[in-house]
Amino acid sequence: MRFCPSCGIELSPNVMICPRCGASLTNPGMNNEQAMPPTFGPLQENVSQQPAPTIRDAQSGFPAQEQFKSNTTYGVPPMQDTPLYLAPPPYSAGASIPPPSLPPTQLAYPAQPVQPMPPMQATEPMRPGNFYPMAPQPAPVPRPPAPRSSALSRPMLLLLGVVALLLVLSGVSLILYGTVIHPAQLHAEATATVQAAFTQEARGTATAQAQASATAQAQANATATAQAQATAEAQATATAIQTLYTQSTSGTPSLNSSLAGQDGNNWDIYDTTDGGGCHFVNGALQSTTNTKGYYTPCLALNSNYTDFAFQVQMTITQGDAGGVIFRASSDNVHEYLFRVWNNGDYDLFVLKDSNNTTALIQDHSASILTGVGQGNVLTVIMRGSTIYLYVNQHYLGSASDSTLGSGAVGVFADAPSSNSTTVSFTNAKVWTLQ
Repeated sequence: MRFCPSCGIELSPNVMICPRCGASLTNPGMNNEQAMPPTFGPLQENVSQQPAPTIRDAQSGFPAQEQFKSNTTYGVPPMQDTPLYLAPPPYSAGASIPPPSLPPTQLAYPAQPVQPMPPMQATEPMRPGNFYPMAPQPAPVPRPPAPRSSALSRPMLLLLGVVALLLVLSGVSLILYGTVIHPAQLHAEATATVQAAFTQEARGTATAQAQASATAQAQANATATAQAQATAEAQATATAIQTLYTQSTSGTPSLNSSLAGQDGNNWDIYDTTDGGGCHFVNGALQSTTNTKGYYTPCLALNSNYTDFAFQVQMTITQGDAGGVIFRASSDNVHEYLFRVWNNGDYDLFVLKDSNNTTALIQDHSASILTGVGQGNVLTVIMRGSTIYLYVNQHYLGSASDSTLGSGAVGVFADAPSSNSTTVSFTNAKVWTLQ
């Protein structure tokens, strides 16, 4: 018995094409086990030295027009253009194919009619959703009739009605208490608590505000008192300093020189190596320095004072700064220097030796007239170890230093930043203090 290897239909022995799927079949004389396809190996050249087989026409039996075009023999001969139902005889790899023995007009195997498959036997119909026959259902059992309840007596019905009414009234009372009475009580209690808290907070806030106001008032009073005291002290100090200036510069000066020329005070007159020096020029004592970072002192060599008030008018005609010298030694090694700049700055130094200079005051004042050609009146009051500085009769500041006890007075020109400075001095006066 033969079956189609593709669809599995049963076939007659001589059928070469499956009537259902059209698949080509093997030799009709072979069963399915014998009709296995031959095993093909890799292509091999010159497997056999035999000549290529002759391809013959399936109908005429004569050799075909095309032959193999090379001497290479393959394991399986090429397919021939023969009818699908004409099976070639068995052959082995490399063997020549003999010509068919049948006449060219006769088919090798006659065509067999295709036998239809027998119809499938119908079995017991299957119910949808169930693969097995359903078991027979038992017959319904009738329910027994429900027993009839006996009627209640009239007193029992009245009792049940009273109980139901009491239950309804109790529920209504609970609902009324829970939704109206109790929330109102809670709201009243919360309102009273909040009002008490607000009252307490208001009292605390009022107390705190009163305390803060009292504290602020006390601080304001203290500040006002301190400011008043400071103002009073400043006014008293200013009054005292101004009184000191007035008292110190009144009376007859012990040194009074117009500085228009030489006098009994024996002012320094000399030339410096840089072209500067001390000279009387145009009715004034002129000090000049032409070297940056140097100053030129001009002393009254016959003067020597301890407590005094020294005053002179100064005009910077060129350069940076100028000032006055006091309690100076004759060699200018020890002295105090009060310097005023043309930009409104001023400072006070003590020269302890030629290599040791200490700044006592450094500041700026709007009382100083700035610029070249402006005249400023400089005043120094020396009492013990306290030094008071004035410009144009306005107090600048004070310092305390006891390095030098006494010495001569004089004037100077200074060039700390420029290459040349020239300063003219007039109306020098000294008042001796007791």
